[in-house]
Amino acid sequence: MLEARDVMRVLSLHPEAPMDLRQKSLRLAGRMLEFDPDIRGGDGFGIAREILDSGRALEKMQAIIRAQGEKPFDLDNLDLAPHRFDVLAPEDGVVTAIDNLRMARIARLAGAPKARNAGVELFAQLGDTVVKGQPLYRVYAAFRSECGFALQSSERDSGYRIGSQHQLTRMNLEF
Repeated sequence: MLEARDVMRVLSLHPEAPMDLRQKSLRLAGRMLEFDPDIRGGDGFGIAREILDSGRALEKMQAIIRAQGEKPFDLDNLDLAPHRFDVLAPEDGVVTAIDNLRMARIARLAGAPKARNAGVELFAQLGDTVVKGQPLYRVYAAFRSECGFALQSSERDSGYRIGSQHQLTRMNLEF
């Protein structure tokens, strides 16, 4: 459900939409558009951005949701799992890496995707400056035991690397 919220935030141009998801989506959509021989290489990204920014992508998603008979959910009031914990920054610094495989494992241990209301909500993104004790992410689990498994895993390795600005790899930015 948290992933769906992020997707809908990107599609609806919500101010809290994750920029990394927007960028990755635009790059992927741009490449797919360039499969059309009438679209020149390199033009796909701009076309994809225009489709997203114009609202046409959101309209198409809403049509798909209606066709499936589903009611759109409220982006800001999700019914999230009752058991939760925050993973905190161990030190001051910059988020230099996030291990997606590790994050996916923690989410699965918390019950996602089988439990619709379980998962991981990221608060700090790659390149963000954090202070010791600041929440990096929150884990939601439907059952206390799954919450415990996810907690143990995150204590062994949070999936986040905190370092200095110069350790950050170059990020792809929208142009």
